[in-house]
Amino acid sequence: MQPRFGKVVLGGLVGTLAMTTLMDWVGPRMGLMKMDIAQGLGSTLGIGWAAGLLLHFANGALIFPAIYTFGLYRTLPGTPLAKGLIWGAILWLLAQTIVMPMMDGGFFSANILRIERERRGRPQSEVEAGRAGAGARPVMIRNPP
Repeated sequence: MQPRFGKVVLGGLVGTLAMTTLMDWVGPRMGLMKMDIAQGLGSTLGIGWAAGLLLHFANGALIFPAIYTFGLYRTLPGTPLAKGLIWGAILWLLAQTIVMPMMDGGFFSANILRIERERRGRPQSEVEAGRAGAGARPVMIRNPP
């Protein structure tokens, strides 16, 4: 049985609101960089912040739910919960392999640490560089000139 589109749209809207809030408001209060999706979409596409925000919510609340409901629900394997989790994983993979590189975040967000480091004006630590083993303490090292 196919899910009702209205419920899927509501789920997409709630999910988009939650993710937008986490990236834009909660993340910076936890010491993470602010990720303004509206600004990123707007500047990448040359449409401005407001149109970027509208596009972000249209994707999350209308387009992706429509693709899931009318295109993928019947073909994805498993229970409704498993289908939703698979669709979420597909969206995450698309974001990390297509959207993030388009917005200078790099493949699987590889450039995010560099961007944040440049924003804060701090040198890269061994932990950030991925050179530290388990349990290692962050040790600041100087980047070569």
